[in-house]
Amino acid sequence: MNVLLILLGFIGFFLFLYIGGFFVGSRIFIPHMGFRKENITDVPTSIKRMITHFKKRAHDRKAYFYAVCTFLTRHFHGEKRRVWKEFSLLFKDIRYLWKKKGFLPCTQFCHLLRIFLVKSGLFREEDIKIHHMFHSFSIHQYLLVRVDKRWMPVDLWAYRYGVPIGKKLDYF
Repeated sequence: MNVLLILLGFIGFFLFLYIGGFFVGSRIFIPHMGFRKENITDVPTSIKRMITHFKKRAHDRKAYFYAVCTFLTRHFHGEKRRVWKEFSLLFKDIRYLWKKKGFLPCTQFCHLLRIFLVKSGLFREEDIKIHHMFHSFSIHQYLLVRVDKRWMPVDLWAYRYGVPIGKKLDYF
């Protein structure tokens, strides 16, 4: 009985360290994963042109929001556990990521969407909240965006897995 309690104590302790390491450690060391939003600076000209393009075509901020989300999910996608194979993408700047197609880590996906929304002038930083959750034994980031006076979860990284715009990934 004592051995079982000791074993459960060790398992609980290591589980606590594992989860704590992800939720605290990753938010300290990984860009765009922090405890506060980073300022958006130095946006590439090609992104500014795309923002202007979508603003001209959209009749309101909701249409702009959906157009941008559709565009981003057609050019980029998330993929479970791939971040461990391409860990360096977490530390790449927006210019590098914008030139590539395909996989993006959730943090970079969220950062790119924030750039499109805030730099459009249709959304303010106060209209966007960054949220984190535990998914597949790893930390995952998604956004809450205020669209039409209500907060909408946005998890473009999970779109490939059938999670529509306006929903977020489940925990497991």
